[in-house]
Amino acid sequence: MKRLGMMTFHNKTNIKSFVYRNAINLCIINNHLKYYHKCLYNFQLEDIANVNNVSIQTENINSKWIKLQRMNYKQNGIPKSWDMAFVQDSVACLIYQKDKKCFYFVKQFRPAVYARQLREKALFEGLKLSEKEIHKIGVEKEEEKQLSPLELNLKLEEKVKELPKPKLSIELCAGISDKLNKSPIETIQAELEEECGYRVPIDKIELINSYYNGTGITASVQHLYYLELNNEEEKEWKVSEGGGLIEEGEFLERIEVPLSKIVDTIHDKSLVIPNTLCYGVTWWFLEKATNEERTKYYFKKN
Repeated sequence: MKRLGMMTFHNKTNIKSFVYRNAINLCIINNHLKYYHKCLYNFQLEDIANVNNVSIQTENINSKWIKLQRMNYKQNGIPKSWDMAFVQDSVACLIYQKDKKCFYFVKQFRPAVYARQLREKALFEGLKLSEKEIHKIGVEKEEEKQLSPLELNLKLEEKVKELPKPKLSIELCAGISDKLNKSPIETIQAELEEECGYRVPIDKIELINSYYNGTGITASVQHLYYLELNNEEEKEWKVSEGGGLIEEGEFLERIEVPLSKIVDTIHDKSLVIPNTLCYGVTWWFLEKATNEERTKYYFKKN
């Protein structure tokens, strides 16, 4: 039996349920955001990949984040059109802990990656259903009429087991530039605290490059930064467990990848590794690594 404030719980599951439902309100009322965020972070790590009740909508979508557009134009007198998606610019940061000789990344569930998994398993089309229909996945209408409620539930359970376990994406600390009146470097400074728990002085954050993403579809700009810290700085800057913002429903896990394993990690086809991470790590070996580190870990023999 465990106590949390004035509440008594008999097992971890009850505590977890309580924290998920009440963390935000308790934080506001008691002004203990940091404490409750730490509680939630401890539970969320085992639940990042706990995804269910999946349905996919393909029509009548009004998105806050993505706006579809079509440009009509003439090129050398030839009429053409091109479909585009307007998205906001973004920021990202490569983090290296030089005393530990490791990189810090974040691991999280990405719906777009999971949708690809479903397409690859030929389940995508079956999930384009309303919530009322979702329980009938894989059950033909004629078959449904012949099944008892118990048999239908068993059929559902069999189908749910077919859904693949989500692959979690390993990424740089990052975010979109949606914070009002914040420059890109101020935005990544905020993301470092939200996702990784570090309140970093802005002069410690180094700009690597700014570049276009997806020139064929979005042409959004990403600003890539670099943060290097040692044991003393990590202890000084650490203000929370990170893990994302509770109020925005973020579930992130900060992970460490040793320098000795970083090249194997970015070449591991079983992992979801975005191109920004690959670029950042390659830049690090070119610009920050010693000749010994470059030879030993980047150009190593298989």
